[in-house]
Amino acid sequence: MSDSLPGQIPQDEAVERSIQQYLPVVGHSPNSAAAKAFDCVVDRLELWMESNLSSVEEW
Repeated sequence: MSDSLPGQIPQDEAVERSIQQYLPVVGHSPNSAAAKAFDCVVDRLELWMESNLSSVEEW
């Protein structure tokens, strides 16, 4: 990941609909492009944390 961003969240009408209902897009519309992008970002951050913070015992 270095200095780059872990990903991008695309514009998606599902985000607007989930905001109107006060729900996270990943729960409201899990198959939307935005929800899938959030899942990708989380996966990349988890991999980065595993490889860079393996010596840290407490977070």
